[in-house]
Amino acid sequence: MIYIGIDVGKKGALVLLDDDIVESYSFDKETYVRLINNLKMIYNIDDVIVGIEKVHSMPKQGVKSMFSFGENYGWLQGILDANNIKYKLISPQEWKKYFSLIGSDKKQSCIKALELEPRLRCYGSRGGMLDGVCDAYLIARYLKEVK
Repeated sequence: MIYIGIDVGKKGALVLLDDDIVESYSFDKETYVRLINNLKMIYNIDDVIVGIEKVHSMPKQGVKSMFSFGENYGWLQGILDANNIKYKLISPQEWKKYFSLIGSDKKQSCIKALELEPRLRCYGSRGGMLDGVCDAYLIARYLKEVK
């Protein structure tokens, strides 16, 4: 099975996970479409499942940014539906509870992700943690372990 976790936030990312591979991609529509096309050529699509972080608007977030955020969230679901790829919407509370991260900050999520998978590329070119990659990895890992 191939497990894919997607964090759809501002610094969103996609992480592909199976027994031997851990690959991460920053949010980019062209990259995601290319990845989905490659998955369809390499794997039986029934062996692919995606976990998308279930998101909603929050108070004090800008209208324009929330519209863009929601547009990307819907686009992801549409592209998966169009390619007959199974996906589940997973709330942050759900995967964070599983990894004992309720109430913790993004740094703790990154520490947990690196504990579980030291090969994960979760540092940017300037040395900062890529919390979208860490969250996407934990979503994929949750999906793999809980199904």
